[in-house]
Amino acid sequence: MTGLILVSLAMGGAGCQNASAYEPGARSAADPLSPGVGNGGYDVSHYGLDLRYTPSTGVLSGTATISMTATQDLSSFSLDLRGMRVSAVRVGGVAAAFEHPRGKLIVTPATGIDRAAGFTVAITYSGKPGPLLTRGGDTGWLHTSRGALALGEQEGADTWFPANDRPGDKARFDVSMSVPNGLTAISNGLLARGVPAAETGGAGYRRWTWHQDLPQATYVVAMVIGKFDYKPSEITLDTEGGGTQTLPLYNFVDSTFSPRQKAAIGRMLRTQRAILDRFIARFGDWPFSSVGAIVVRTPRLGDDDSMETQGIPTLPVPAGSSQTPSWSTFAHEYAHQWFGDAVTPGAWADLFLNEGWARFGEIYNAELAGPPFDLPSLKPSGSWRVPPGRPPGPDDLFTDSVYDRSARGLEVLRHAVGDATFFKIAHDWIAQNRYGNATHADFLDLVARDVAGSGRGAAFDVPRWFSHWFYDRGKP
Repeated sequence: MTGLILVSLAMGGAGCQNASAYEPGARSAADPLSPGVGNGGYDVSHYGLDLRYTPSTGVLSGTATISMTATQDLSSFSLDLRGMRVSAVRVGGVAAAFEHPRGKLIVTPATGIDRAAGFTVAITYSGKPGPLLTRGGDTGWLHTSRGALALGEQEGADTWFPANDRPGDKARFDVSMSVPNGLTAISNGLLARGVPAAETGGAGYRRWTWHQDLPQATYVVAMVIGKFDYKPSEITLDTEGGGTQTLPLYNFVDSTFSPRQKAAIGRMLRTQRAILDRFIARFGDWPFSSVGAIVVRTPRLGDDDSMETQGIPTLPVPAGSSQTPSWSTFAHEYAHQWFGDAVTPGAWADLFLNEGWARFGEIYNAELAGPPFDLPSLKPSGSWRVPPGRPPGPDDLFTDSVYDRSARGLEVLRHAVGDATFFKIAHDWIAQNRYGNATHADFLDLVARDVAGSGRGAAFDVPRWFSHWFYDRGKP
């Protein structure tokens, strides 16, 4: 396949400024917990992916059209893209120099790109994507018996599309995937259509198109391909104002599950509205334009590998087992839709805010729902060695400390300030940062303000609590 990259942009020229003012964008986000990944010099606003995948050959091909805005005068810029082949680059219709070393696509336009200029990069590529073995487990493009599953935390989106693969650069997405007839391709947002698409691969393929109209981090982009039971439906959720909203409901269940497994999964899925309404009452309105879940059989992944893919959590089950997703994990991934998806950390060191709140969400849901939502077991072993807000390295990012110690710290706050103030903090955190990125410093400031406003500021030392539970070594 011929590779092509087209960039339409406001370019620097003789009348703009001295060419020496243009400099390369950063080749990484300089995040020590995800070394070498991410890029600088621009912000992405939109990804348009028009792809085709053939499971029998493992070949993925197509075009990624990416809209960006330069944040500096750029002489060159880079994207994360592993294991795929790009054969040509054109910038403004003119052939440009490019390199593709070790997972970085580096593009050098013939003329520089001015700061604040918008530009669109269209990348046509192909290859056989594969898994990425990270410290947190298998991510990237994972093959299943009938298709594939893509996971991206904390890395891996760049195994199947070119990306600025860091949590701090959120964007909107349109994803079209053509797959052989009989297979389904699932992503995030609204399902636009699933119709035969001769224009993307000839007879025998079906094109599934998804539109995500709200900002989304690359690590929570969903792509699951396989055979699924699915019936178009809707869900009606409460809203904060005392009303309701009705949204499309996309529940996809792997068709290869046994009747017993399908019955158990059905019982779990029927709790969606109750779980979400409990969270809406405390965290604010459901933040996205649809609701769903993907329950899929995979060769190597299980319950601990479930992922908060935006609006439609991905719940893997080991192939050949009689298992189904755990009820607590189901609640955990939905809590993440507020904490992690709607509000996303700017860097991986702040992951403890995502995971602590999601683990707390399990606890809170179990308090209200009772069986089968048993209270999760918070593990004391190992939780005190690594401060959740200061993981020493990538190997410590997904430890018990980040999940369980963080949840314990939040529960301590809840008991110290009372439910009214605690849930005001949770609600304000989402309301003030919805669809953006936020940091631990932002959270500490918010807690201090809300606790002071409650009249408990003199009785509760917020900085001391925060430091002891999230930043200090040893048991608080």
